[in-house]
Amino acid sequence: MLAAVLCAIWWTWLLTHAESGQRLAVELVLSAAGTWPLAVRHKWPLPAWAAVLGVAVVVAWGGYPTALGDIPALLAVYSAGNFLSGRAQVVSGVLSVVWSQAVPAILGQTTSVTPYLSGLLLFGTAWLLGAQHQRTRQLTEALRREQEKNAQRAVIAERSRIARDLHDAVAHHISAISVHAYAASEALEVNPATARTSLRHVGAASKAVISEARWIVGLLDSDDGEQRTQPSLRNVARLVEPVRAAGNEVTVTIAPAALEVAESVQTAAYRILQEALTNVVNHAGPTTVRAEVERFPHALRVEVVNGRSAAKKTSNPRSGRGLVGMRERVALFGGSLEAGPVDGGYRVEAVLVVEEP
Repeated sequence: MLAAVLCAIWWTWLLTHAESGQRLAVELVLSAAGTWPLAVRHKWPLPAWAAVLGVAVVVAWGGYPTALGDIPALLAVYSAGNFLSGRAQVVSGVLSVVWSQAVPAILGQTTSVTPYLSGLLLFGTAWLLGAQHQRTRQLTEALRREQEKNAQRAVIAERSRIARDLHDAVAHHISAISVHAYAASEALEVNPATARTSLRHVGAASKAVISEARWIVGLLDSDDGEQRTQPSLRNVARLVEPVRAAGNEVTVTIAPAALEVAESVQTAAYRILQEALTNVVNHAGPTTVRAEVERFPHALRVEVVNGRSAAKKTSNPRSGRGLVGMRERVALFGGSLEAGPVDGGYRVEAVLVVEEP
């Protein structure tokens, strides 16, 4: 389009100002040859640059009139800086400056330095602008690729988080189901009332695990921008119910200031509490459990301690992801995790670093 417009302007000027005859025909051919290569400057910048500057030398040497001055040549030099790369780009810049000094000499303008200085300034600036445009375009493309990579990393991280949440939620409730199912089988003939109570707990835990699994998987389908509420320390009561139903005496203390930390920190603390309580149901059996969440100036401390089991407990088989998952969550917040036996029971302490707003 640009080449056609420039050629049309040049032809119109020639047809209205130049004399008719053989010379006019040559001028029309030269004007076309000096503008139409610009139409392919994006795809073939080097041939377009060479053709336009070559025709400009012929026009200057032959004394042919032009209505466009240095416009086609400036566009060709700009395109060379913009679309060429590597050694070809540098060579085109150097030769463009040399060309800008050669044309005044061809025209015999040797008595003044103005044509040389203006040529150096115009064509040097055109090439530099083209090269800068290319650099900007490359940086924009690199930024776009990096943003795509970051988006992919975010998707992978989110999938990993959802997988951990699903593991924690399912393991917590399945452990309760296992305990109550075993208790029901033991009491079915001896104490039917106890068996019925255990089976009711199995039903409640089954509904809970289905509900939470649907909630977590639903995060993957929330394309409408709906913001689903994350588990937080305000919902700890629903973690405690199945643990108490399994015969444990549970005491939970949450400092009011802990409810003011960021939702991401609360979610991590919630999942750590969930995993620690699940471990109690799995490995300790009926016992006393103390859970505390304390807020410090730059940290949130989560502690779960269970006492010695009142009865012999056969541990349920586990995936082994419990402590690993807790360590991963703690690591995300630059904190620390300690877990181990204490006074015949077990203690889990997690410290999450909290950034002040």
